[in-house]
Amino acid sequence: MLAALCLVAIPANLFLPALVWLFPELSVALIDSLPPELPSDPAVLNAVPLAGKLGAYSAFALPAAILCFGFWRLAAMFQSFARGDVFSDTPISNLRAFALTLLLHSLLQPIAGAVASVFSTFHLGVGNRALTISVGSSDILALGLGALFLVLSWVLLEAVRIAQENREFV
Repeated sequence: MLAALCLVAIPANLFLPALVWLFPELSVALIDSLPPELPSDPAVLNAVPLAGKLGAYSAFALPAAILCFGFWRLAAMFQSFARGDVFSDTPISNLRAFALTLLLHSLLQPIAGAVASVFSTFHLGVGNRALTISVGSSDILALGLGALFLVLSWVLLEAVRIAQENREFV
C-alpha cells in the first residue's frame, strides 16, 4: 500500500504543477500550493506567455525529477519490507537514496523558485521583472527530514554489518 502511494506520487509530482501553469482557472485549489515567489492569482498566471510558463515549469522540473527518483526508491524500500526483507542492505540503501534525494530537492527548490520567478515575470518588461528567492518552513523541514533519514540509514547499515559480523563468529 505504501509502495503504491509512493508510485502514485511520481506522476502527481510531475504533472499537477503543469496543470497549474497551463490551466490556472481549472486548478484554483492547486494554486495555493505554489511557492510564495510565484503569482497565486489565476488571472496573473494566465497573463504569463506560454514560453514563460514552460520556462517556469522547467525550472521546477529538475527538483521534481529528483524527488520522483526518491519516491521510486522509497517504493522499492516498502516493497522490500512487504517481502519481509527489513534488515538488509537493499531496503537500507533505498532509504539512503531517498534521504539524499530529499536533501537535494530541498536545496534546489528555492533556486528553482527564483528561476521560475524570472520566467514568470520576464514578459512584464524592464523595471517590472522580479527575481524572488524564498526559503520556507517546508524547505527547512524537508532538509531536516532528509538529514534524519540519512543518519538513520547510516545507523541501520552499521547495525546490519554488526549483526552479520556476529553471525560469522558463532
